[in-house]
Amino acid sequence: MAVQPVSAPPTARLSFGRLAAINAFWFGGGAHWQPIYISLIPVGATLIAGSNADLLIGRVTAAGGVFALLTPILVGWLSDRTVTRWGRRRPWMVAGTILNIVGLGLLALSVSQLTFIAAYLVVQLSNNAAGAAYTGVIPDVVRAEDRGRASGLLGTMNQLGTVVGVGLVGLAFRLYGDTRAGLLAGYGVGGGSGPRPLSAPQPLSSRSSRCSRSCSHHSARRSGRWSPCSSRPASSPCWPRAVSPR
Repeated sequence: MAVQPVSAPPTARLSFGRLAAINAFWFGGGAHWQPIYISLIPVGATLIAGSNADLLIGRVTAAGGVFALLTPILVGWLSDRTVTRWGRRRPWMVAGTILNIVGLGLLALSVSQLTFIAAYLVVQLSNNAAGAAYTGVIPDVVRAEDRGRASGLLGTMNQLGTVVGVGLVGLAFRLYGDTRAGLLAGYGVGGGSGPRPLSAPQPLSSRSSRCSRSCSHHSARRSGRWSPCSSRPASSPCWPRAVSPR
């Protein structure tokens, strides 16, 4: 007898504060990307390439665009199929965020065109990987009736993050000028206010997968068509379950 989990849609209504916490990642995304495009990449390219800065910026953004196009497709597909004790989205979000911070540090310290481009590709790869997984959080944990409200908060948090990030990076350059110190301070602001994935609740599907493995283990020890999982109370995290014959 094979026990298959039924992916139950979320039913609990989330508070405004919880929806804002879920969308905190997009606040970090706004604070992260716009300062990079507006100030940090141009200043870093000028420090490295001087009068050829525009050419370096073009190379960096062109190469990064390829990663930005392909990474979300691949990581989104993989996160849908990931099964871990921490859920299916969270491992990608945490790993992507950690690698993103490393990439920002490499960008701030780059002194050659090659390392500058490589560091930017690390940032594009990691941030888009985390973002692709995070995109699945709203449909995973927010009921259909509240998704419009959640999506509206997504846009608000992103724009708010843009204003805060650009303002703080502008302040860093005002204090330190267009120097390596200003660049380090700017990327420090970006890393400090960047994406934070840990506030996302664990998707229901990951709990279902874990319970399914547990139920399958117990069912294998019994004969007949009855499964112990099918008789669990509704309060159990493994409820509901559909049982199909072998």
